Amino acid sequence: FIILEHSDGMCSLYSHLAYASEQVAYNQLVSEGTLLGSTGLSGWVGNIPHLHFMIFLKYTYGYKTSRISTSKITSLPFRFRNYQGPLRHVELFPPQPH
Repeated sequence: FIILEHSDGMCSLYSHLAYASEQVAYNQLVSEGTLLGSTGLSGWVGNIPHLHFMIFLKYTYGYKTSRISTSKITSLPFRFRNYQGPLRHVELFPPQPH
């Protein structure tokens, strides 16, 4: 996983990565558009590449450890800018009839 600490006191978490990019190192300052890594196949969804993404307050319990528990972190609401794709994978969450 990768955690970015933002100047506004927020953090963003990117997990289930296949690998971290060679462009990113521990305690490195990154800018918008920097490649962080590639989506992986880990986690409960098995062979479907995916990303677990969260936004949370910097001083949330336990995020500084190497064994972060996302069950102890509450993600804050957010919106993706300039993203037109689905937020739920159709194979995992098929459309429900109305």
